[in-house]
Amino acid sequence: MLSAKESAKTFFWTALGAAVEFTIQMVAARILGAAEYGKANLVLGYATVLTVILGLGLPPIVTRETSRNPELSRRIFSYFSILSLFIDGVSVIFVLLFTKWYFKRLNLPLHDASFVVIFLFTFHLSSILYSYLVGVRRQSLASFLKYFLASSTKTLVFLVMIFTYPKSGHESLLIASISAFLLISLFSIKHFEKPYKVSGVFEDILQFYAISVIYSAFDNLAKIFQGSFSSAEYVGYLSVGQTLGKAGVMVGLVLTTMAMPEFSYYWYSGDKKSVERIFKQATRWSVYTTLPLIFFLVFNIEDILRILGKDYRSGTGIILLILLAQFFNNFVGPNGTLLNMSGNQKFEVFNGSLTITVFVVMSFLIGRRFPWGVTLALSTGIIFVNILKMIEVGFIYKIWPYTKKTLLFLLIISILQAAILRLARMLEIGSFEKLLISGVISLVMLVTTFTVSPEREDRKIFRYILRHTKR
Repeated sequence: MLSAKESAKTFFWTALGAAVEFTIQMVAARILGAAEYGKANLVLGYATVLTVILGLGLPPIVTRETSRNPELSRRIFSYFSILSLFIDGVSVIFVLLFTKWYFKRLNLPLHDASFVVIFLFTFHLSSILYSYLVGVRRQSLASFLKYFLASSTKTLVFLVMIFTYPKSGHESLLIASISAFLLISLFSIKHFEKPYKVSGVFEDILQFYAISVIYSAFDNLAKIFQGSFSSAEYVGYLSVGQTLGKAGVMVGLVLTTMAMPEFSYYWYSGDKKSVERIFKQATRWSVYTTLPLIFFLVFNIEDILRILGKDYRSGTGIILLILLAQFFNNFVGPNGTLLNMSGNQKFEVFNGSLTITVFVVMSFLIGRRFPWGVTLALSTGIIFVNILKMIEVGFIYKIWPYTKKTLLFLLIISILQAAILRLARMLEIGSFEKLLISGVISLVMLVTTFTVSPEREDRKIFRYILRHTKR
């Protein structure tokens, strides 16, 4: 079973960090406006694509190897960190020249290229630190650094930049983002030891590299395509949708993080029953928590966008498409994580290759004709790949996300939650009051879902978490 105490602490820091991140993104979107906010996300999206291309897919390998070899974990972390820094150092001149050429074509300031280079180094090192901490089962510390500390630093630096240099525009968000990764990277120093060269992982590195390039390319390529085919304003809409979508799948992210080392440990120990139990447990908890949040966002999307400003209301359809796709990602369970942690990452290479082909083809076919075309292509790709992964896990491991009684329960609870929140929207009160009431209703529905779940361990989860957290 997943550790309730560590899960609770991990969720706390992830939720708190996500709340801060959501706030700063909304504040930045409001202050900068759709054009400048979109421009910042275009630069950050491009930079993230580069981090994937030069990242060699190392983070999941770090998690897998450190969870299997805890006595060598620090030396393994040191080896992969040095390898990552070396690759970045060798590539820096090419990255700088190519970025300036590309930014000139997009009419972006050429000095933004320097932000990209710094982003590259700090992002890679902080990612490997996070993966190392997950591998040694210190997920709560990893979440504290990656989510809470990073988002808090970004918020503080952004506000200082805006009030000190009001005309800094989109660059204030770039500097804030880099500062967050730089701070996290400094925590890597105390974990360095004499490197231990991990042998026999070259083929795995190639496969994980392909996976990281393919999957990480979706969101960021969407920003680049959206900016190229339409305008920075629509990149802003897409970015807001992705921010809300991340809020919707936050619990799924936490549970996937908790499950990663467990999948690796139990699979290589030959305990397939524990693998199946953890998989279904993580899937149920994720969906139980996500359902009321997604319904809250869907039924209140107009009021949420009204807070950001009237120029964001045109992006309602784009944002809803992203929310739908991200919920489906949560609904089918951590299939990709199980494939990766059990040595079957080759299926993920196939899944991602096929899916990104669908995404790119759809983007060029409809993205040039309709402003929402890229978002539809992105959402279709997300849903398509998750269907593939669910089928593969079902046939390879004989594991499916739900039992029949759980599916029936989810259907009933979904209808009830949607109906109640729809009725709440019909109240003749102000927008703020509606948001507040909907939020309270969503929280009550969350607790109720676990309380009446057909699975005994779900009904005891809140009492279990409280008891173990106090220890």
